Amino acid sequence: MKSVSLKRASLCALLTCLLLASPLLAQQTSVTVQEARMSIPFGEVDGVLVQVGDYLVFVDEQQPQNSFAMRRSDVRTLNGQEDMINVELSQPVRGRSGQMDRLTFRLQERAGVAGLTAWGTSGTTQQAGNTTTAGRTNSPNASNGTLGTYSVKHNHTMGECRGNLIIKQDGVAYESINEINHSRQWSYRDVREIERDNPYEMVVKPFAGDEYEFDFMGKGMDNNVYQTLTERVTAARVAE
Repeated sequence: MKSVSLKRASLCALLTCLLLASPLLAQQTSVTVQEARMSIPFGEVDGVLVQVGDYLVFVDEQQPQNSFAMRRSDVRTLNGQEDMINVELSQPVRGRSGQMDRLTFRLQERAGVAGLTAWGTSGTTQQAGNTTTAGRTNSPNASNGTLGTYSVKHNHTMGECRGNLIIKQDGVAYESINEINHSRQWSYRDVREIERDNPYEMVVKPFAGDEYEFDFMGKGMDNNVYQTLTERVTAARVAE
């Protein structure tokens, strides 16, 4: 178990989480702890990620009462890139921002990304003929209202930021994790055109506002998701 410096309140919350998982610990004593920051609207939350058996626990350092645990069986997708971990859950958890089913963590040590990705991969499940694996999104028939979530870079005129591109049933959203003022959300009727030369690059061209150019950092966009996306943009334009 790696040693991590925590405030007393966070340490108490960590011990509480581990005690609650005592039936699990009776069978699996391997515990990994690593410092992490969780992205929330308008900022980040300092804390630690505790990997214990089939559970991944996030301990909120400033607000321990908002700590939460994720079961591996509830992980829909988990992918890592550089020092970032993106998690999509089939069952939401409650934290500082309320109910959450999409989470992004920044690890202090990049070496921990591989271990968490492997943990998520071992939880791969088969659902109704649709395979869900770490680093890959579900098909357009996803029951949670999301067609796909992708880790992307948004290219600025000068520089870039990183975040999640979310393809929803009713539109497209970009949630920046390090420059919140670059976050955007478009309904399908707001989108003039979606341009894609390959699965790893895409441009959203709205009727109003700046174009957004994205580079996919992990898996590219599945052709079925892209086809559904363009069909909905076209349908919204025709319906006006």
